[in-house]
Amino acid sequence: MYLNLIFWYFLSLAIVVTIVGFVVNSGNAPGLFVRLFMYGKTSVERTAGLIQVPKRWFLHFYLVGSMEVTFVMAQVIQVNVVGRAAPAWLRHLLATLTDCHAPSCSPESVVLATCLLTAQIYRRLYEHLFVHVPSDTRMNVLHYWVGVLHYVLGVIAVVAEAPGFVLDDSSRWLINVTKLSWLDRICGAVFMLAWLHQYRANCIFADLRKNSSGAVVNRGHAVPRGDWFEYVSCPHYLAEVVMYSCLTVILGPRHFTWLAVWLWVVANQVSTAVMSHQWYKQKFDDYPKQRRAIFPYLL
Repeated sequence: MYLNLIFWYFLSLAIVVTIVGFVVNSGNAPGLFVRLFMYGKTSVERTAGLIQVPKRWFLHFYLVGSMEVTFVMAQVIQVNVVGRAAPAWLRHLLATLTDCHAPSCSPESVVLATCLLTAQIYRRLYEHLFVHVPSDTRMNVLHYWVGVLHYVLGVIAVVAEAPGFVLDDSSRWLINVTKLSWLDRICGAVFMLAWLHQYRANCIFADLRKNSSGAVVNRGHAVPRGDWFEYVSCPHYLAEVVMYSCLTVILGPRHFTWLAVWLWVVANQVSTAVMSHQWYKQKFDDYPKQRRAIFPYLL
C-alpha cells in the first residue's frame, strides 16, 4: 500500500479539499484560495484569463469515463465471466500504479461494482448530451484536470485489487451469482435508487431553464423544488455520496484503492454542497429555511 500511487493521489485530494473547503466556507480564506476553489455559479471571478475553462467542458469527463469504463467492463467480463486472463500490459500497469500483489475482493463484487459504475457514467453522459442546459459559467483549469483524472484513475481503481487483475494472481476467477451477499444486493438496490434521484435532480435543474414546450428561456439561476430538493440544496451531491458509499461496501473494507476514491468523493461533495448552500441563501431571500446543504436534518 505504501507505493499505491492511486491510493495516495485520492487520499491527498481528500485531505486538501477538506482543509481548503473548510477555510473557504468559513469565510476566512485568502482571495486566491477562493478563486481557485470555487467554480460555476459560486465563482466570484468568471474572467481569469487562461486559467478558466467553460463549465460545459464537464462533458469531457463523461466522454473519457464512458470510453474507459466500457474497456474495463469488457475486461471484467473476459476475466470473471469468460475465464480468460487479463492482458499482461494491463496487469503490469495496475501493479505499477498500485503495487498490489493479492486480490482484496471477490469476483462477484467486482462485476457488480463495475456494472453499477458503468450505468452511472453512461447516464451522466446522456444527461450532458440531452438533458443539461449549458450555461456561461466557468471553472478553474485545475478543477478540469482533477475531474478528468477522477475518471481516468477512478474507473481503473475498481479493478486495481480485483481477482484476475493482480499481477501475481494467475488463478481463474469465475463469478458465482449465488455468492452475492444480501448486503451486496441491498447496496445495489440503494445505488440504483440514488442513481434515479440524481437523474431527477438534474432534470429539475434543466427544467428551471425551459418553458412548457422544452425551449430554453432562462440561463440564470432559480430555486429548485421537488423530490430531494425539499430536504437538501444539493440532492445530486447526496446521491453521489450514497452511490460511492454503496460501491465501497460492495468492494469491501480491504479494497484500499477504492476506499481512497470514496474519501475523495465524500470530501469533495460535502465541501461543494456547503459552498452551494451558502450561495443559495445569499442569493435568494425566500430560500427554504428547512433545507440543509447535503444531509437531511444534519448538514
